[in-house]
Amino acid sequence: MPTQPEPEVQHVRPFAEFLQAHDKGGSHASASAELHALIGAVQVHGKAGELVISVKVKPAGSKRNAEQVIVTVEVTPKPPKADPPASIFFVDREGNLTRNNPDQGELPLTVAGKEATQ
Repeated sequence: MPTQPEPEVQHVRPFAEFLQAHDKGGSHASASAELHALIGAVQVHGKAGELVISVKVKPAGSKRNAEQVIVTVEVTPKPPKADPPASIFFVDREGNLTRNNPDQGELPLTVAGKEATQ
């Protein structure tokens, strides 16, 4: 039985190594700083966050098999946000918001020890 030739093993450069080399380390430093800030925001808000690293590659020239390519890296943090403040209101008979329950009467309350001025 003839022996099969072994497939050629292709070296794949680690992504982390590329990221450290891109923009003289600027992309790696930016991603590291944004990740650190994101972790803090997740701890403060108790919600999930996201860090997106987008790598775009395009040919440097018009050739299909260009030996040079232009690579851009964009680091986009998506930290969790605090919940906006909320308030509870009642809806009156006209459909307006009010702080007082329209189905309850109001008591004429005054501060003790002060005369009521009319």
